[in-house]
Parts: sequence; structure tokens; C-alpha cells
Amino acid sequence: TLLLPAAIIGFIVAIGELKKAQAIPKLALYWETEPGILGNTLDLFNRPKSASSNSARPVLMNEGNSVSVWYVIHFDVPIHIYSAVNMRVEELPKQWVLHAGNQSDWRIDILPEKMRVTFMSNGHVASYPNYPLPLGILNLPTPISAPHNKEYEIPYTIATDHGKPSYNVLKIRLNHETE
Repeated sequence: TLLLPAAIIGFIVAIGELKKAQAIPKLALYWETEPGILGNTLDLFNRPKSASSNSARPVLMNEGNSVSVWYVIHFDVPIHIYSAVNMRVEELPKQWVLHAGNQSDWRIDILPEKMRVTFMSNGHVASYPNYPLPLGILNLPTPISAPHNKEYEIPYTIATDHGKPSYNVLKIRLNHETE
């Protein structure tokens, strides 16, 4: 009779240890701030006499210990960042250059206060542990008519077939240079 409680406790402990050892992907978004360098804040510089554009490159990083093949990413770019670059709303989807997946894996919706960019892997774009996966390039032309040192938050959600969705924020900081 004393063996039954001990067996139940042992079973519960074993299940807990098994769950800890289970391989789970942990996906997060970062900006590629420089080649090979990832960060949460991207500094874009306004060069008043330059005709070049700034580009923001979001990268998916799997910080877990398992490959993830089924996932969806939503990130919301505030519309007012585009008014800061004097861009019309109809031009917004053209500013996104795809890298990962196919055109059918992507959706861009223009909503009243944001541009929602959605990527669904559909089981054919794998995210490997500790391997950055560039998603695309978001182009922002210069010059930018935003206030000096304005910071924009870009909230994102990532859901996989393992566990609960994760929520976080990327930032774009507009810095002005004078010539």
C-alpha cells in the first residue's frame, strides 16, 4: 500500500522531467542592424540631400532547440511612419520586398492605423535553431519629414504549433543628420 503513492509521485516527477527535456522552438523577430548583427531597435538616418532609401530587414530567429516548420507571424507597422516619409497609403505594399517563402505565404493588409504584414510558413519554410531567416526588406525612402529622434514601435505576434503565441515589439528610431 505504501508503494502506490511513491509510484504516483515518481510518475509525476518523470512526466515533469520529460516535458523539460522536450525539444521546443522559440521564435523571435529582430532587425538586422548590420550584416550578421541582430537587434530590437533599428536606427534609420535621415539624409536630407540623399536620394537613397533606408531599409529595414526583419529576421526570424529560432532561439529554441527544435526546428519549426508550422508558424505564423503578424507584425504591425504604424501608418504614421509612412506619413513621416511622405508616402501615400496605396504605395505601402510596394515597399515590402519578400525573401522567405512564396507570394502566397504573405498577406499585407492596410488598416486604419497600421499596415499588418502576415507570413504563414505553411509547412515549407523551416526555422532552424540559431539560424537567422531573413523575411524580407521594408523600404523607407528619404528624406523623412518626421520629428528629430522619433521612435516607432512595431508590435508582433508569432504563433507556432508548439505552445502559446509570443508577443513582443521591434522599434525603429528615426535620426536626423544635417549636411
